[in-house]
Amino acid sequence: MKCKWAKLLSSHYVEQELGLKRRKILAKHLEECSVCQKEVERLATTVKIIREMEEIDPPRDYVEAVRVNLKKY
Repeated sequence: MKCKWAKLLSSHYVEQELGLKRRKILAKHLEECSVCQKEVERLATTVKIIREMEEIDPPRDYVEAVRVNLKKY
């Protein structure tokens, strides 16, 4: 597998959305390529942080503020 394909599949790999065949091929590539391995590790860390974040409710006027800003464009 080339790094280009590894990068395209990395988020699916982290989210465990790859089929077994592609997952094995990518895992083998990651064993051999430290650059892609570090990229996947960073992505996995980012996903973990996002999942651990507390959900908050947006302010009441959020939708209207978005509409106003969209009208500017």
